[in-house]
Amino acid sequence: MQLLDDTVLIVDSAFAARPELAGFWDAHVWLAVPPELALDRGVQRDAPREGQDEALRLHRDRYGAATAQYLSEVDAPSTADLVVDNSDLDRADVLVDRLQPSQDH
Repeated sequence: MQLLDDTVLIVDSAFAARPELAGFWDAHVWLAVPPELALDRGVQRDAPREGQDEALRLHRDRYGAATAQYLSEVDAPSTADLVVDNSDLDRADVLVDRLQPSQDH
């Protein structure tokens, strides 16, 4: 596959901020959501397919546990170029923007 120089590739991965992957990204965006809200959203999304109990188990015991371990090993929000509070899907708020050049001179 041949790509143009200005091609943008977005990789959606909760665990992409691992130090061994850092050289592959031009920018790292972290979507900040409280764990309880992430659990509720995941269960709500997957319950029709998995059933309520199984969706809760998956998101609490598998995905939630994996995320907690990841964040204890890799402080992804502190290394992100952009941190966005994604708690309100209708109004995302930029909390940290390291992509913009500093205005301080």
